[in-house]
Amino acid sequence: MRRKVPASVFVTMNPQMQAVRIAVRENGRQSFEDYIREQVAACSRSSVVPDHTLLHLTFPDSKAIPSRRSTTNEYFYGKLAPAFIRQDIHPEPAVSLRDAAFALSKGLSPLSPAGRREQLMRDSEYRRFTMHCARTAPDDAPLYRAVTSSQGTYLFSDTPKGRRAMYCYMQYMTDRFFGMRTDADTLKIYELKHLPPRIAAMADKCIDKFVKSDLKSEYPGLERSRYSFTVEKWIPTSVLSEGVCSAAYSISPCYEDFERFVAGNRTQVSSGNHDLATLLYIAENGYAASVADDGLHRFRHREFFSEVASKLRDCDRARMGNRQSTHDFGYGALQQQAREIAAGILRTEYNIQNGRFLTEYKESSPDAKQHVSLPGTGTVTKKRETKRRLRHSRPVSGKRAAIKM
Repeated sequence: MRRKVPASVFVTMNPQMQAVRIAVRENGRQSFEDYIREQVAACSRSSVVPDHTLLHLTFPDSKAIPSRRSTTNEYFYGKLAPAFIRQDIHPEPAVSLRDAAFALSKGLSPLSPAGRREQLMRDSEYRRFTMHCARTAPDDAPLYRAVTSSQGTYLFSDTPKGRRAMYCYMQYMTDRFFGMRTDADTLKIYELKHLPPRIAAMADKCIDKFVKSDLKSEYPGLERSRYSFTVEKWIPTSVLSEGVCSAAYSISPCYEDFERFVAGNRTQVSSGNHDLATLLYIAENGYAASVADDGLHRFRHREFFSEVASKLRDCDRARMGNRQSTHDFGYGALQQQAREIAAGILRTEYNIQNGRFLTEYKESSPDAKQHVSLPGTGTVTKKRETKRRLRHSRPVSGKRAAIKM
């Protein structure tokens, strides 16, 4: 029989009852005190100690702690809270981060009787400290948003100017979504308050020259202002520990990830990204006219699927005319053919296979030369283009290729 090993889960909550940080450690009082000291040390970089509350949950079996696959707040309310309620686990007495910071400054243990609030209230210095925190950090403290990924961390203010600048960055990341050539990157958005003045001054630094008329534009971003996203405008990632992760997006050569990123940020899709996203969709799900022809872009690889699309329409008509028949009239085989055509284009033109980038870049492949336009090479390029199209549109072997509608 497996021996149960207890474990502790420590949660830091902000005044809005959002989970800011969660840590799983070995069970015990000393482990919780170490976590408290870490949280106090982390907020020492801020101009004021945030009004956070620290919770201690003890799970009798560490295997009963749910796995974490989402943002901190979503994980707490979606998985962790139901787990400890279901197992009838009650939190230990909560600890105020401000009380802990003051107790440690006096050399007291924040978990000792002397470090409790009713004892600290007898100290006039503690009362001055709490009043200072209340004055310095009112409820209407300015809100900031930080966007972080492998491409850096940028800070934006929650103002009309800052929101437009952040939209421009999300549009910038949309345009580069497939160009970063990463299989497993994540872009996260954090909400922050009570930042040190030096960090707060970095907000909206991506704007090189601001034009006020942009604030009246119907475009959600910046049209006339000049902006850039460079390394010197990054902020240190250490400040993210004091914020709340409000959104997280996976960045990979996957249609679902791209569609979620675009829908979540309401950004615009370029023709090139539409072509690639459509191929990814077809390679995974089969051909869909509604995806290939979205009304805004012309699918560049349309000719490779024209024959399959025509036969699929015939299949749909045949199935509609024979609703009681269980025969698919070749629909599944045609969709498999469409998936194989899309996979071939992804592999040869974009170096993507099975939802992952291949190790070699497209510039190293022979077909990459066809994208270079040089005087006197039009005939050769045209021949290469014809060969490439024939290779992509070659029907699959076996019974699928012999289907007649």
